[in-house]
Amino acid sequence: MKIELDPSCAQDAAFMGALVEAMREAGGLVAPEPRTKPFSVAEAAEETGLSKTQVRRLVGEGRLKRIDGTGRMLITVKSLRTFQEGESA
Repeated sequence: MKIELDPSCAQDAAFMGALVEAMREAGGLVAPEPRTKPFSVAEAAEETGLSKTQVRRLVGEGRLKRIDGTGRMLITVKSLRTFQEGESA
């Protein structure tokens, strides 16, 4: 079954809030474990909604921090989360 809700609709938003609260009280909502593994370029792109090229550009600009010496471009969780917080502000 697929249900589509529009959070900008007051009635749908109220329903979603009540549903989340009911699931939380019933123990049906468990917070995911915080991520500790670095992000690949593809994962960072998916996480942020940016393209892989844009993620690489942000690394080059120093706005995202990479882990040196791995042979791959791996982005630290902390720098990605900090970037996301700054983008949404």
